[in-house]
Amino acid sequence: EPSFDSTPSLMPTPPTIIETPIANTVKPSFGAIARSPSTRSKGYSWNYSNQESAEARAISECEQANEPEDCQVLVWANNSCISLAEGSNGAAGSARANKPEMAEVAAKNVCQK
Repeated sequence: EPSFDSTPSLMPTPPTIIETPIANTVKPSFGAIARSPSTRSKGYSWNYSNQESAEARAISECEQANEPEDCQVLVWANNSCISLAEGSNGAAGSARANKPEMAEVAAKNVCQK
């Protein structure tokens, strides 16, 4: 007749751990604003997968209407909002923030300085 040990084990069986990587569900969404200081022409981009592509598009768009080709990226962002404010005297301010209203206010403040 088989014999069984009826003494309970003091060590519980460890649970099985299944490691699953946490996926980053937020896709990158880069945007940029470029501006020419001499002509005040502008270029914008949004929904690009990387910063370089977003900046290149903004500059390209700005330079389409800009003879001196002096467009510069003023601001870029990833998964946030960007804004540009311009004064009648040629001054410009740009900003990045989590909400459009905050970016707009910040850009206006930079422009006024």
